[in-house]
Amino acid sequence: MKKMWIVWVAGVLLAGHGRADILSVSNGNASIAVDPGSVFGLSSYAVDNTEEMFEEWFWYRLPGDSYEHSLDNLPLISASATGNEIQLSFANTILGVGLDYQLTGGAPGSGTASLLEHVVLTNLTAAPLPLAWFSETDFDLGGFGGADSAWGGVNGIVQTDGMTVADTTSTLTPDAFQIAPFPDLFLSLEDLSISNLDNSGSPFGPGDATFAFQWNLDIGAGSSISYDISKDIYPTPEPGTGTLLCLALLGLAKRLLRNRGSITAVFH
Repeated sequence: MKKMWIVWVAGVLLAGHGRADILSVSNGNASIAVDPGSVFGLSSYAVDNTEEMFEEWFWYRLPGDSYEHSLDNLPLISASATGNEIQLSFANTILGVGLDYQLTGGAPGSGTASLLEHVVLTNLTAAPLPLAWFSETDFDLGGFGGADSAWGGVNGIVQTDGMTVADTTSTLTPDAFQIAPFPDLFLSLEDLSISNLDNSGSPFGPGDATFAFQWNLDIGAGSSISYDISKDIYPTPEPGTGTLLCLALLGLAKRLLRNRGSITAVFH
């Protein structure tokens, strides 16, 4: 279903957009692909040959705007892919955006990988710049994504399908978050009205989870704000020895209480 949806959206939203080459890098057991000329941005994040990502991208709203714009609406200044790193630079006369994706894969078969996104937002004007800045993410864990659970808030979002965990955090605490089913958040950022996240949706699932963060920033004249977003993927932890022991003791205690109740009943 998502493949049909992406073809339709691509035809509608990308009409008239300048095209850019898709950039990809790999490291260890992981790979990523980014299309800087598309609303789908980070369209691949694979770990041990399993695709975990449907899309992740950024949106902005400047003073006077009546709706949000996806980052690819800004002119692409430069794009490169070297080693385990993809670097992108966008700018108009008001706002400059730098993105640096740094991928660290794990050992083959480990199911672990880490993606660091370094974001730099620069005010290119001589006056303070209020900026509403958004990131929206749609993991499809295990290559499916229709049975994921997600929870969290401005301090981070955790998403899992029961086998794999995706943990997303930001070094710059967002002002708001939202978790919602696909494709609600994407479409709200792509419509022709102002959208603001409302700190709702947690916990979510199981279902096709998506989530977004919103930062309400005020960037000084000629100044920049930078921060990092981490997207760590790892297998669902198995119960450790201590956890299993606690569960066994809890079960024993319940049986003892049940047996005590039965004995008491006999003597009364």
